[in-house]
This record gives sequence, structure tokens and C-alpha cells, in this order.
Amino acid sequence: FPGMLTAAVWTDFNDDKQPDLMLAGEFMSVRLFKNEGSGFTEITETAGLAASQGMWQSITAADFDNDGDTDYVLGNAGENTWLDISESHPLQLHYADFDGNGSVDPLFSHYEEGKYYPLASLDVLAQQLPQIRKDFLKYDTYARSGTADILKALDAQQVNTLSCATTTSMLLKNNGDETFEWIPLPGMAQLAPLKGCLAEDVNLDGWLDLVIAGNEYDTEVVWGIQAASRGLVLLNEGGFRFTPLSPAASGFYGRGDQRGIVRMGWGEDSWLFLLANNKGILENFALAAEKQAVRVAFEKEEVRMMVEMRDGSRQKISCDYGSGYLSQQSKKLRLSPRAMSATFYDGQGKETRKLNFSRK
Repeated sequence: FPGMLTAAVWTDFNDDKQPDLMLAGEFMSVRLFKNEGSGFTEITETAGLAASQGMWQSITAADFDNDGDTDYVLGNAGENTWLDISESHPLQLHYADFDGNGSVDPLFSHYEEGKYYPLASLDVLAQQLPQIRKDFLKYDTYARSGTADILKALDAQQVNTLSCATTTSMLLKNNGDETFEWIPLPGMAQLAPLKGCLAEDVNLDGWLDLVIAGNEYDTEVVWGIQAASRGLVLLNEGGFRFTPLSPAASGFYGRGDQRGIVRMGWGEDSWLFLLANNKGILENFALAAEKQAVRVAFEKEEVRMMVEMRDGSRQKISCDYGSGYLSQQSKKLRLSPRAMSATFYDGQGKETRKLNFSRK
């Protein structure tokens, strides 16, 4: 695969009772492989995902519009960066064995004032490729040289190039016909890389909200750390419109190099959100006890639940393998009191049981 894989999820995107595979990563498009029963067929292009080269960090699957199919959240690097990246002028990564030592050397390049320039300073690049000093003895010469000049001086036999055309974290709306529509998340969700992502009906109104987190402290000097996120709750208003809640309103406030976030049942009526920090503590946030919530759990062999709401809409909830950033959600979850029933299915699409909920 071109690029560096960072996220994967097994998910039945087309409801044919076969687990499909969605992949994402840095300097690559989101890729989708349809399970044909006897093998997998890549449908990235026909699904409308081919022109999505990004710095993707995470994938979260959930039904955000209560239409009975699976939508997705794709966590990206965010827009809070000094780099000016677009589809016409993407960030580029050139790589080859420039010094002939048997290992691959990367060269990042960005567009500025009419041409591409290397991101690395002369000192940084010379640490990896000392031979560059033969052609660029002075800093001003290097500063005026574009990426094409640098690659010419390195004289590599075969240079490969990858691109990143967007760093925007996105919602991926399932159109129900094996195609998707891209919808950007609100600006407050773009302040830092979106890594941890949890689909949870926080306010129990029957619509799945988002609890997101992510920063990046392990970076090169040229990039600088990304530490603007304190975590965020996004309330689902319907129609793929999400409203950010302030930390004071939500009570969710992360403090470190945030990574994965998961939900865990706690006691009879309470739930915890667990937030993992890279090289830091495991933070936990408790949802207030809510007697009106309906508590359910997937049993062995069950992979999907269809929730019938009292307004006639249907919400699909899957027990997927993989979620957010290197995370796996619990099989226990809570439903809105607006849920009327929940029907469970196994991996073959066979109904295993049905739960009916009385009005509370």
C-alpha cells in the first residue's frame, strides 16, 4: 500500500452481511475493500474515496443520521497548521535511497510562491544526507532552491512521490448505494489531529454524538507540537450537523498527548469514558447516572443491532473490530429512552433475539 497505514476497521458498509474492510493512513486515500464472499474487491474509486489523500489518523463507524446504515468519522491531522495544503497544491513526500545505504530517505515538500520547497532546513537535511553539502554550501543558496533543485543534486535513480491534499477531519455519509459524501467536521474539531473518537448518545436524544480527542507531541522541530485540543463533545443536531460543547458545559477536558478513547460501563446506571494519553496517565470521565437510559450488551456471535425509535427511524449499531485510534469499544452500551426495541443479528444476518423496551 502506498502511504503509511494508521487505521483499519472491519465494517459491513452495504448491509450484505459480509464484513468489508476500510483502511486509512498518512499520505494515502481512504480505501474500501468490498467483501464479495470469495474475496475482496477494492471499490475506492467508485465509492468516491480516491481523491482523499490525507494524513488520516483514525476511523470510527456509526449511524449518525438514523437511516439504518453505517456512516464514518475520518480523523485527520486537522487544519491548525502553518502549511497551506490543497488539492491543487498538496503536501508532497518524495522518497528514495538517496545515499545508497540500502534504506529509504524521505523528503517533505510544500508549495509556496509558485513552486515547491523542501520542509527540512539545510542542517536537518544534511544530518540525513551529508552529500547535499557539496551542492549547497551556503544557507541562502539552499533557501532559494526548490525541491526540484534538491532532487537533481541528490541524483537518485528512482524517486517516488506521495501526496496529502487535505488535513481536514471529515464525516463520511453513507448514501446507501455504495457511494459516500464528504462532510467536514466543525472548526473546533480541526484544532489538532483527531485520534480518539467515540460515537455516543451523550444527551440521550436518540442521535449519536461525538466525543473526540487528539494531539501530537512527538514531532520534528520543523512541524512543532500540536497541542491545541483539550478534547471535545459534538452534539448531533440531525442532518449531519454537529454543535461543539465547551468543556465547562460538557465536563470533558483532556490534558495531555491524547490518543484513544473508549466507553466502559460502571455500576448499574453509570458509564466511564477512558482517555489514553501517550506517555501519560489514563484519564477517566464519568457520565452522570441516568435512570432513563436503556442498558444493553452484545452477546457472543452477535455483530449488529437495529434499534427502532419511537419516531419510526432506525439506528444501526455494529460491534465492529477496531474503532478510533488503536481502540476497541465495549460490547456494553446504553440507548436513548426513545428506543422502542432492539433486534440483534449474528454474522450471517440471522436474528438472534429482540428486546422490547417499555416507555419510561
